[in-house]
Amino acid sequence: MGRTIAVILVSILILVGFGIERAEAHEIPKGSRETNSQIERHKHLDFGFPGFAKLDRRLTRDFLNFDNSRNIDIASVFARSSGPANSNVVGAWSPVFSLPIVPIEVTLLSSGKLLMWDSVGDNPTETYPDQNSTRAAIWDPRTNDVVRVDNTVSTGTGYNIFCSGFAHLPDGTPFVAGGNRNTDLDGINVTHLFDQVNYSWLLGPTMVEGDRWYPSVTPLASGEMLITSGGPPVHEVYSAAGTLRSLTSAAWYMDLYPWMQAAPNGNAIYLGPSNEIRYIDTSGTGALSEIMPRDSIIRSYGSYAMYDIGKVVASGGGVSSPKTVVIDFKDPNVDPIVTQPADMTFGRRQHNLTVLPDGSVLATGGNSSGTTLIDPDANVFAAELWSPETQTWRTLSSASQLRQYHSSAILLPDGRVFTGGGGICAPCADLGYLEKNMEIFTPPYLYNKDGSGTLAPRPAISSAPASVVYNATFAVNTPFAAGISSVVMMRISSDTHSVDFEQRRVPLKFSVAGDSLRVNAPANANIAPPGMYMLFIIDGDGVPSESRMVSVQYGTERGAPVIVTATGGNSNATLGWIPVPGSANYTIRYGTSPGFYPYSVQTGNVTSFPINGLDQERYYFSISAGDGSSPGGSSAEVCVQTNLSPTSAGVGLAGRITTSTGYGLSQIKVTIAGVTLGDPRTAITNPFGYYDFADLPAGHSYVVTVSSKGYSFSQSPRLLYVGDDVTNYDFFSDPVGLRLSRVDRGLSFDEMP
Repeated sequence: MGRTIAVILVSILILVGFGIERAEAHEIPKGSRETNSQIERHKHLDFGFPGFAKLDRRLTRDFLNFDNSRNIDIASVFARSSGPANSNVVGAWSPVFSLPIVPIEVTLLSSGKLLMWDSVGDNPTETYPDQNSTRAAIWDPRTNDVVRVDNTVSTGTGYNIFCSGFAHLPDGTPFVAGGNRNTDLDGINVTHLFDQVNYSWLLGPTMVEGDRWYPSVTPLASGEMLITSGGPPVHEVYSAAGTLRSLTSAAWYMDLYPWMQAAPNGNAIYLGPSNEIRYIDTSGTGALSEIMPRDSIIRSYGSYAMYDIGKVVASGGGVSSPKTVVIDFKDPNVDPIVTQPADMTFGRRQHNLTVLPDGSVLATGGNSSGTTLIDPDANVFAAELWSPETQTWRTLSSASQLRQYHSSAILLPDGRVFTGGGGICAPCADLGYLEKNMEIFTPPYLYNKDGSGTLAPRPAISSAPASVVYNATFAVNTPFAAGISSVVMMRISSDTHSVDFEQRRVPLKFSVAGDSLRVNAPANANIAPPGMYMLFIIDGDGVPSESRMVSVQYGTERGAPVIVTATGGNSNATLGWIPVPGSANYTIRYGTSPGFYPYSVQTGNVTSFPINGLDQERYYFSISAGDGSSPGGSSAEVCVQTNLSPTSAGVGLAGRITTSTGYGLSQIKVTIAGVTLGDPRTAITNPFGYYDFADLPAGHSYVVTVSSKGYSFSQSPRLLYVGDDVTNYDFFSDPVGLRLSRVDRGLSFDEMP
């Protein structure tokens, strides 16, 4: 039997390589039901056949002698070819490119290159007596060059950082926590840094709470790094000074590789994979909030992506569930809001979700059978794309390789998506599953809309600053300025085991000035923790530019709050906002004219505040962090209708067209008709869903109609009596199709969702 297995494996390995692993989580989870004697029986079963040692030597030799010339030849041919005719609808996949390792753990460097690593070798990690090395490589998407950067005793620190957690420090340096110590699959208590200039591995401080294996690392607004799980229940914070602090007051046994993100309220938020949502205050020795349920599904080996400020979509996991969940935790003054939009077409487990610059989310890989690690007969080859506007998935084109356990996916600086890996587990080896290769997915937005399969012309960034500070305005020069519909920052990502520790999309406000965009940097670090981001501009057809790397940093000011709710009526107004890190006081300034604030009030350390006794029809508000003598930056202005007083003067009608979950819809036609108008008037919503009518005769009734080929509106038409300016006159869609166009019609881009 052993000789038969050997023959089968050798035949497969000639074509694809080799790999091995074991049970849920990675191999043997801590507290597993499997004993050491069972582990030994696994080893004997998998690797006891004659000729294994010879095969292992051959695989090692192939790794050391990896030749990238064939990849470069393939890339040259692929660059000159068009995609299928329907690539503008379903996207297209590249040929398969070989790699010297399995890209199990991948992170984008600030140079735009991709750093990846796996373990000691192709075999299961527990089969190697010496755990003093890690195979690693850097791939350059521009040239397709591959360079080995192994972590060995002679070239680095001599640790195996397989099954570690990792993310970027504010300066873009990869920070790695934990790894694998021995054949018993114990973790390690060391941290690593990767020197991007010298391509070398360096030791960071030793973790004080114990060994970690499968931890998560989360960048925080403070510039610190939160290390959670992987063994010890006490979590740790890596400080800006390079020291570690234990969160002894926030001890909690989490899942391995927990889903953690920095939240707008200034805390870290736990989102899964278990059915819980919980905040962790990472200051001092830490604190935990109460637990609230998420969606009743245990999403082990599901995946999630932050597609907007304080908004996450998660899907799959468990028994390859097709279920999707959206979690909105943008408003610090309310509990997270959980909704369950349409299911994926395919149930998935071991897949990856990757947020794209336009806010859509790509699902790749996974198995549909609920198998713990690998099921070749149930691989999901087709990609899917989730729209935050319609809250639905649509099926895209299919990859050619199995992408299940130990696969990865990550957004590249040119707007394409890297996918790769799979293997290095015992069941993987039994089934001949070892993917030492990668494929690149080109999303539909990069193709011409005419169905020719040719790439669309892209807007280009002529120049952009290398760094910006919070709440500053900066210039992005582009000859396409007049046609740009949105500007976004995408944090450079770090992905493994279906979890991206830091991917984050941050929409930015901007205005057009000739051949330049005047762009507002993220208001504060609770929206975008300090670090390296890819800056994309997107044209009216939805085509993104290639990105520019921009460092988002603290400046001399603290940044500004972001107003997320503003309601009024009966002589009062109530404001809610995202706080500024480190601020214990806020000043609200307001008045009856835009930009003129003769009144002010200080609120203390709160994120919501009511103002009463307002006797005029409307007021304009702005909030700054800090006291009156030393304020921080000011928030964007909001207008609140506080009283209604009919007048004979011309008035305005404004509002927003959104999905039922609040995502703005562009290119929606809004019509207002009435006997006093003569011909009906029409407005087209801007890229964020806003419309505006000015100078309407007051004291009359009007019929307001919203129409679109892609959406239905059960609230339309409406009869409206207009006695004074009407704001926030909103409509919500009932989606019946897909968005058809993103062409800019020249409306204002002042407002953001």
